[in-house]
Amino acid sequence: MLQSKAGSVRSRSGSRSAFEKQSPHNIRGDHYTAIVHADYDGDGDVDFAATSSGPTGLAVFRNDGTGGDGFPSWTSVLPDTHDCVKAAAWADVDADGDLDLYAYEMACGNSNVYGGLLYLNDGGAWTRVVNASICDDYGGAANTFHDPVGTHPAAFGDYNNDGRLDLLIAAPQTRLYRNDNIHGGALNWTRITSGALVQAINTMGAYFADLDADGDLDVLLLTRYGSDRVFENTDGLGGFVERHIAAFQSESGTSEAAALADFDGDGNDDLFVARGSGSSALYRNEGSWAFTLRTDLDDARSGYAYDATFGDVDGDGDVDLLVAFDASPCRLYENVGNSFTRMTAATLTSDALSTGTYRVALSDLNGDGTLDAHVAARESSGMHIFFGQLPAAQFVLADAAGTGDLVTTVEASHNYRWDATFVDYDLDGDLDAVVTTGETSMPLQVYENVDGVGRFVRVTQGPLASAASLTMATVWGDCDADGWPDVYVANRGGRRNFLFRNLGAAGLPGSFEEIVTGDAVTDLAHSNGAAWGDVDGDGDLDLVVANGGTWGDFRGVNSPSSGWPSSSVVNQLYLNDGNCLLTLSTAAGSLTTDVSYSWSAVLGDVDGDGGLPRVARTRDKRRDADSVR
Repeated sequence: MLQSKAGSVRSRSGSRSAFEKQSPHNIRGDHYTAIVHADYDGDGDVDFAATSSGPTGLAVFRNDGTGGDGFPSWTSVLPDTHDCVKAAAWADVDADGDLDLYAYEMACGNSNVYGGLLYLNDGGAWTRVVNASICDDYGGAANTFHDPVGTHPAAFGDYNNDGRLDLLIAAPQTRLYRNDNIHGGALNWTRITSGALVQAINTMGAYFADLDADGDLDVLLLTRYGSDRVFENTDGLGGFVERHIAAFQSESGTSEAAALADFDGDGNDDLFVARGSGSSALYRNEGSWAFTLRTDLDDARSGYAYDATFGDVDGDGDVDLLVAFDASPCRLYENVGNSFTRMTAATLTSDALSTGTYRVALSDLNGDGTLDAHVAARESSGMHIFFGQLPAAQFVLADAAGTGDLVTTVEASHNYRWDATFVDYDLDGDLDAVVTTGETSMPLQVYENVDGVGRFVRVTQGPLASAASLTMATVWGDCDADGWPDVYVANRGGRRNFLFRNLGAAGLPGSFEEIVTGDAVTDLAHSNGAAWGDVDGDGDLDLVVANGGTWGDFRGVNSPSSGWPSSSVVNQLYLNDGNCLLTLSTAAGSLTTDVSYSWSAVLGDVDGDGGLPRVARTRDKRRDADSVR
């Protein structure tokens, strides 16, 4: 099923509440009556169709991709033009795998023409169909079928589950057309003339939706006068029976548009109705055809609302709500714990669209993973696109009750904490923490994440938790390829470094044994950092160690007046035998012969040749830069 504006849109990643405006110079027109998004050419970009009650009529704009400015470029592609087009919807009516376009032309000015406009899409080439009943049956100069007055008069959906998209039209007399097309043959539509649904009069909007979650499509009709109406598809074949919803009957007015989405995550489609006369309303679908009028969106009940759509604007996994209002900018409401709070999104909700907004749509138009807002302004104010921006991340300080020992551990004699690492060392599915102290009297601080949501308990037993030295960094890697992370500990002050093997493979997750053989743990060093990587391409992890200065240099003893060390050391490369025995390489070139003051090391394939170069971060009185060997 594909129908215009009846569903919600979800942002793929990120969190944002700011928007950047684009008013494309080649998108002309005014008095827009619809904006409908779809990737009609299947290239992965979101295109759109727009209709207007002015001379622009019907237009389709192809998205040609995003340029260096972050904005898409648009090309007008529909070869035909019409004045005074009311609405549009995308649907694959001929079942050939691409999206076709249906629109409704209404009388305006000196024109007395009413009728449907159907364009078949054949790989991006458009052909207008002039002999289908959904185009001719209700209109022409004879004006045998009166103009639909709503903002969403047409909806496509497979109401009888035969695999073909049928058409529902809201009008002074509701119309339902069954799609009897045979793939590859002539288009064939049958008008349904019996039943309660097609007897409904003075309807403004038509929507297919599975309101009772039984697997078939029911119908929502918005009304010009009185209460909105719903019809249950009782047999999955189109046996529609009206359901009288108390919450709907308590509200009345001119219903302009509806948005359907499961805002509370209970599996039922909820409903927001944008009304002109009367009050807009948010209804929670309780299931079993029970709806409750929500009061947490009272701010949206005031004002003449023309349109609405749901979408995950802030990227938090639930749908927010964007509403278009007459004589004022649109309003954005954030879904917070299944209740809605009005948001102030820079530009989008404060832009000086003095005549108000008429249509809104949400899609990721520039392919950056965030939803963009497409807004058609009232009267002659044109069309605008507001591109979602990712703001700076926001963090909340965790309290002691929630995090345990990690943020409450205080060592009175301890002056430094040089490094902290998150790692799932016990492979229980959550991240544990290790903090270095940099003091010979203070061992590593090891914290187990005991509940999986961030409550840490200090581990005080075992070789790793007892390791004490002038520790600067811990680096984790599986040096024996048993699937469990091992850890190398870099120490300063002319002391040896440490290597601990994870005993998880031996059935002791969270336990370690110290490896005391091999050059990497017997050489005396002034180490600040290290990095694991398969440098020699033999399938196991080797080790680069970043060294710099002496302990006396670091403390400022025997140092020049500039405050930097008077002596420096070289970095080191250790090759792995596959079982964590690390031997000093004598063929590492300038990496291990250049004198430097290095703070850390990283490994990566900088030149793209499939091999790993060595990268050490060096620091002296002249520079603070990366040195690539």
